Amino acid sequence: MALKAIVKVGSVTNLSDARYCAGMGVDMLGFDINPASPEYINPLKFQEITGWVAGVKLVGEAHGLSEENIRAQLVQYELDCLEISDLSLLESLKHTDLTFIIKATTEASLNMAMTLAKNTPAVAYIFAELNDQLTVKQVVSANSEVPLLVGYDVNPEQVEGLLASNKVNGFALKGSQEVKPGFKDYDELADMLEALETDD
Repeated sequence: MALKAIVKVGSVTNLSDARYCAGMGVDMLGFDINPASPEYINPLKFQEITGWVAGVKLVGEAHGLSEENIRAQLVQYELDCLEISDLSLLESLKHTDLTFIIKATTEASLNMAMTLAKNTPAVAYIFAELNDQLTVKQVVSANSEVPLLVGYDVNPEQVEGLLASNKVNGFALKGSQEVKPGFKDYDELADMLEALETDD
C-alpha cells in the first residue's frame, strides 16, 4: 500500500500496531525510550516488536530525558532516528549516526526548530504537535526548509487541505494499547491511513 505523504506512528507499544502500520505503508514507527513514561518500551520488548517488521525507520522518542540518559539508552536500542523536544540537546547529540525529528508544541518552539534545522543537516523532520498554543493556521504559515509533520489532533477531513497548503509534508499519528494481546481497535488509525492512500 502506498501513502501520499510521510507518516510516522509514535507511542507504539505492541506488535499488533507495529505490524499493522508497517503493512499499511507508514514510513516510521516511534517507541518511547523514557523509562518514566507510561508508554515506555524496554529494550527487550523493542527487539521483540521490531524483529517482526521491515521497511520502516525506527524512531526513539526521547522526551524528558537528559543528554546523559539519552546516550545510555541509545546503547540499548537499534534506532534510525531520535525525536527530541529539548532543542538544547541538538548541538551535543548531532554528531551521532542518527537523524533527528524535532518536536515543537508552540509557535515559538516551531520557529526555533526551523532556524536550527537550517544549519543542522542531521535534522530530517520537524513535528508540529497541534494544541492550544500551536494551531493549524500557524503551522501552514511556517516556512520550513525540512519536511514538516503535523499531528496528533488531525482528522481525515483535514488531510487534503493540509497537503494542498504545500507547507505540510506528512502526519504524526499515535499508536494505542491493545485490548488484550492480539486484539486491537484500529478505527482511528485506519481512518487516517485510508485518507492518505494514493489513488493508484
